[in-house]
Amino acid sequence: MFDFTKQMRFLNFFLVNTSKEFVAKSMEEHFGYTFKINPRTFNGYCIAKHNGNGTKSCFFLKCPINADEVFHDHCYQKIINYSNKSDSSTLYELRVPIFKNIIPFTFFKTRNKGLRFTSKNRSMEIVPATAHLSEQECQNIIMYCRRIGLEYGEIDILRSDDDGKIYIIDVNNTPWWPPNKLGDIDRNIALNMMWNALIQGFFPEKMGTYYIPDDHLDDFVNHKKPEKNNRNRKIINQEQFRFIGKDYEFPYQKMRDELFANYKKKPPQPPQQVDPQAALQAAPQGNTNKSKDEKKKWAKKNQNGKSQNIKPQAVVASQAAPQGKPQNAVAPQAAPQGKPQNAVAPQAAPQGKPQNAVAPQAAPQGKPQNAVAPQAAQQGKQQEEKKHKKFLK
Repeated sequence: MFDFTKQMRFLNFFLVNTSKEFVAKSMEEHFGYTFKINPRTFNGYCIAKHNGNGTKSCFFLKCPINADEVFHDHCYQKIINYSNKSDSSTLYELRVPIFKNIIPFTFFKTRNKGLRFTSKNRSMEIVPATAHLSEQECQNIIMYCRRIGLEYGEIDILRSDDDGKIYIIDVNNTPWWPPNKLGDIDRNIALNMMWNALIQGFFPEKMGTYYIPDDHLDDFVNHKKPEKNNRNRKIINQEQFRFIGKDYEFPYQKMRDELFANYKKKPPQPPQQVDPQAALQAAPQGNTNKSKDEKKKWAKKNQNGKSQNIKPQAVVASQAAPQGKPQNAVAPQAAPQGKPQNAVAPQAAPQGKPQNAVAPQAAPQGKPQNAVAPQAAQQGKQQEEKKHKKFLK
């Protein structure tokens, strides 16, 4: 099989899941704790979030609940408040961009407490990566993204007021842009800083050609609104905003081998020879899907209406009557007009009698001509009995 991953580079190729359930499980495996709770045993209020990415389907509920009340497409989480204790009506949230082992900066959001499940921010600003996270926490975040296969994306983080720990509540491999309440100038600066992180992380050999220096990050000189340029240009030291993870190694070869293990070409196997006699015996006989009521109904109809559906006694052998005529009639030349055509004359009729007798070859001696040939009638009867027995099986 052609291994195209050795020829081209795909970002997030090994990221197989971003659901809330997956994030909770992988976070527990990496950090040793998680935000997920069991709604059947947890006592108190919790949040139920849909596992889909970007659905905004969230609601509060009080636990415990019954088993039939659990939504299996939702993840049940404990409530995490990340706020300024002096202002309980305002909640904080961190949006962290990831480019391989680089965090170029952090989006710091403020939001009204009543709008915590929406994208309506009160404010948003660009801050250094270590402004609200320690260096060890940044390193753990990068290694977590490496563990789940996220090479590029943005993750949402809350710091709990109760225990002070950080919780990765969402992983976005296709993040929405631009973020709400991010100004035009900061938006352009953020894009340029993210571009530099992309070049430095994935194409370091192109740094001299495509890297944007600090004094050109604020490049709003070509904006159509003149008031955007009648100001002093912002100068940002990217080294102070950026965090680069250490000892970062993505096991592409190992993950690629595991992913394509089931697609390796198997040795060709010789074709199996099928015995026609064995296949015929193994094939099901008759219609085995009929119900018992249908079988009884068919059997009763076959017994009561045998003379109506199939009339073997009323059929004469085809050679005994011409085509297009009733099969219980004798050829017209064999009997005169005005006489019944079903009468047969004996072979020993004396001369001088009326010629109302049928030719001897038209009917067997001593048998009426409306009778069926014995061989044809016997075959028809045997076929009907055979069909009846096969159906009842």
